[in-house]
Amino acid sequence: MTLKIRRWLLPVFIAVLATFALLTPVLAIADPDTMTIHGVWVYQNCRQDGDQLYIVDATLAYGANPSETSTEAFLCRLMNGSTELRAVAPYAYYDDGYDRFVVAIYFSSADAPAWEGSYTMELTGNPLLSWTGDPPSASVSAFNLWQDNEMDITQTVVSSRILYLADILELAWSVDMIEASGGGHYLTSYGEDYFTNVVEYASEVAPYAFSGQIIQPEIEDVDTSTAYADDLETDIVGTSLDLTDTATAFGVGRGPLTALLYYGAVVIFLAVVSQKLQTYKPAMVLSLPLVVLGAFVGVPLIVSILVGFVCILFIAWTLFYKPSSA
Repeated sequence: MTLKIRRWLLPVFIAVLATFALLTPVLAIADPDTMTIHGVWVYQNCRQDGDQLYIVDATLAYGANPSETSTEAFLCRLMNGSTELRAVAPYAYYDDGYDRFVVAIYFSSADAPAWEGSYTMELTGNPLLSWTGDPPSASVSAFNLWQDNEMDITQTVVSSRILYLADILELAWSVDMIEASGGGHYLTSYGEDYFTNVVEYASEVAPYAFSGQIIQPEIEDVDTSTAYADDLETDIVGTSLDLTDTATAFGVGRGPLTALLYYGAVVIFLAVVSQKLQTYKPAMVLSLPLVVLGAFVGVPLIVSILVGFVCILFIAWTLFYKPSSA
């Protein structure tokens, strides 16, 4: 009989415990002691034309933090009137995300809202949680900056803003967020870890804030046209240096004939100079100016360049590599 009573009492006891558990009130989250948005900065053309980045500097502070992190308990919302455009939660990195912190909202060019709209940035308690009253809220509608520049300029000013906010967080948290390196200031590993989680595409939109920068090199367009060579050809047309008729009579091009006759004369001239002076060094000195002159008397420019290159190699070999006869 006693065994039967015990078997009957056990489920009753469990049911009573479950009832008390359901009736126990859930502790509500108290409003923060400080809830402030210090500033909102908006940038366009950060990593693609027409995208937008909203950077928010704010504070959530308690005398004693709730059990929920700021990521769980709060939201930062960009509002267009009563319409929410986007919402992100603070990143619980230092002190569960409380105290001073940064939030960023990024829009690609495909989903960016109208530029310089009448928007409000709102910091509010998560409505899915239990609060002592209505979810606390703070908001601003006068943003500090709307900046629309070329992408390289935007990335420079966003990098500067990130470093400025990192300096503020360093003072508030007493943690090294920036450091001097290589003649500039950059985020520390701690700072990089924080901002890469806070700012979407951080290393792309703010490359100059990171010590290991990935910067697209500027490649200057090189003029590879033959316009200059064509101008040199045109300058001698109709002059005494124009051997077109003679070249036609021999069935050759004007350029090759001019080059053959000119450099034949140059070789004879340099040979005579070397013979008269009993040294070839003056001939070496004269060779390069004569090559340049050839381009202006009808020798094709490409031929002058090739001959000039050969002359430079010969001079270098003579001066630096030829064995001494001493």
